[in-house]
Amino acid sequence: MRLLRQWLFLKMRKNQGHSSQHTTKTGHSFLHWINAADGAEWDFDVDTVTVHITLKAQWQSAGQWTARQATEVNIWQSVTYGNGLFVAVAGDGTNRVMTSPNGITWTARQAAEANWWSSVTYGNGLFVAVAYGPNRVMTSTDGITWTARQAAEANNWLSVTYGNGLFVAVAGDGTNRVMTSPDGITWTARQAAEANNWRSVTYGNGLFVAVATDGTNRVMTAEWPVQ
Repeated sequence: MRLLRQWLFLKMRKNQGHSSQHTTKTGHSFLHWINAADGAEWDFDVDTVTVHITLKAQWQSAGQWTARQATEVNIWQSVTYGNGLFVAVAGDGTNRVMTSPNGITWTARQAAEANWWSSVTYGNGLFVAVAYGPNRVMTSTDGITWTARQAAEANNWLSVTYGNGLFVAVAGDGTNRVMTSPDGITWTARQAAEANNWRSVTYGNGLFVAVATDGTNRVMTAEWPVQ
């Protein structure tokens, strides 16, 4: 997809005082200033004008997507946002977690275990991820340091969500394909509506909703409370 950008030129003189500046344009979002001479991004808070330069304001048309570089070429499975931080988890790679304060610049983080991390969510001040592997849950208060937790059963946990004071995860196999936790640490096995391959779960409007890739009925719901 081609990004549509517009330009505005700003003249900066040597030794001219300046401060961080942003500009607006209807239907566009401001990206950054670019030094017209070398194409480098200009940071008003750091860079100093030592010669006369021309800066170009770069916008992006609203609704367009911009490619960003991940920390590692892993199979990234899920991303969430909480407490000012984006957190993503992967199924492989050396570092299977990455974090970003802005979604643009990412930092590699070490997962609690080298599991296939399928899903991550945030709720009640805690990041929670699920996987299949030795300990199939990990938690973190800051997205950086992770602690392994024991899942209710050794299933292939594929999705986790948070709503109304409860973490809920669903699995694609196992005897009980749902587990719940009030704190993300201690989990209780729950029986799914059907023994389907449950792929995703979410919460909204007082209802947990999960969907599956197989089975007779491929949607199941649970109203609060489920405990």
